[in-house]
Amino acid sequence: MKRRHRLSWRVAALALLVAGLLACRGGLSDWKVSEGQLLPDFELRDPDGGVFDFRSLKANAYIITRFATWCPPCRVELRELEARVWKPLREKGVMVIAVSSGEDAEKVKEFVDREGLSFPVLLDPDGEFARTVGGNSIPRLMILDRERRIMHLKVGYYEPEFAKTVEQVKALASGPEAR
Repeated sequence: MKRRHRLSWRVAALALLVAGLLACRGGLSDWKVSEGQLLPDFELRDPDGGVFDFRSLKANAYIITRFATWCPPCRVELRELEARVWKPLREKGVMVIAVSSGEDAEKVKEFVDREGLSFPVLLDPDGEFARTVGGNSIPRLMILDRERRIMHLKVGYYEPEFAKTVEQVKALASGPEAR
């Protein structure tokens, strides 16, 4: 009887492990860009129709995140980016950019206003940017250095990991190569 009970626990643990791996299969493996690579240039529009050309930006560090207005972890991450990165670090040359793929401009604009976001929020109406960087899981965040080289790729929001993100961006903004 004891042996059957241990076997049941092992089967249950294995099933949980497999389910967890399947749920996380998006993870880092489905990025189409990689750490060390330069992020391709892109041009997107903001919800008011203004053109945003990535080539024209000059910053010491960049955070680019993909999000959706319906995604609860995305809302948390965007609020944290506003409070812990954009507001305290933009004067040190840190640029935060959020990109919504496939969502209506008016819906995104209402979301930005409701959440009080002041960093650039851009639209990817046909999903071209999303296809370029890859992945279906959101939030999906990239940290870039001043040359737009991808330093870190992150998927999902987890507070301890986000704290590391903030420290990584601070280091890039104040490093010896900072402007």
